[in-house]
Amino acid sequence: MIGAAAALTSEIRRGVFARLRGAGPEYWALAAFVTTVANLIDFAAVPSPGEGAGGGFVVAALARILLVLGAGYAIMRRMAEVPRPLAPGLAFLRFAAFSIISLALIGTLTQLIGRATGIADQPLSTQWLIMFAAAAVLGVAVIAVSPVGPALAAGAPFRGILGVVRRTRGMRLPLAAVFLQCVLPFAAVHIALTLIASRLPLSGRAVAALALIDGVVSAVQLLFTAALFVTAWRMGEGRQALRKAGSRR
Repeated sequence: MIGAAAALTSEIRRGVFARLRGAGPEYWALAAFVTTVANLIDFAAVPSPGEGAGGGFVVAALARILLVLGAGYAIMRRMAEVPRPLAPGLAFLRFAAFSIISLALIGTLTQLIGRATGIADQPLSTQWLIMFAAAAVLGVAVIAVSPVGPALAAGAPFRGILGVVRRTRGMRLPLAAVFLQCVLPFAAVHIALTLIASRLPLSGRAVAALALIDGVVSAVQLLFTAALFVTAWRMGEGRQALRKAGSRR
């Protein structure tokens, strides 16, 4: 059983790297541009610990979400080899609705964790540790729905979501392992850079430099996440096709 899980983890990891190679340099550039702009917006508007979120932060958060959603949609479609990856339509609206609901739930849980741990009163290193642990736990917790995003981006209807989730039922531990190996390290660096930019008294030039550095880190994180989710979806669909073929014999 352990050997089978290790083999499946290796297969998923190979699939992730294959998707990354297939994305093409233009989509790597798109990811880097979007995440850098999003970071500049985010770093400039994020409130200090203990401060409430003002109107500027809300607008900045919405702008960041729209940018990242648009890029994520196009990148997932490209990795899934869907024709016209940048084409808008009902697929984008379904993908955006699901993503916004997911982000809202994750954001709410993150805030609850922050309040429960008193993160605002902790030193910077402890804040990073709490945020890193929350990212790890929540990332693993939502791995079951990881194939839903690319399925919706590719044009699947909402009524097919449960089937998409069921098809990866035996893959969740290997998917979580690949998340911890390939996505979480970049998330850890992103959290550290965000804390430094938003919590320390830095000059505008220093904040801009951190936004550029974190733009690259966040782009790689976005691409790895998209590649993992698309791999989960495609492998689930492939396993379903094999089951159907076997049942016809």
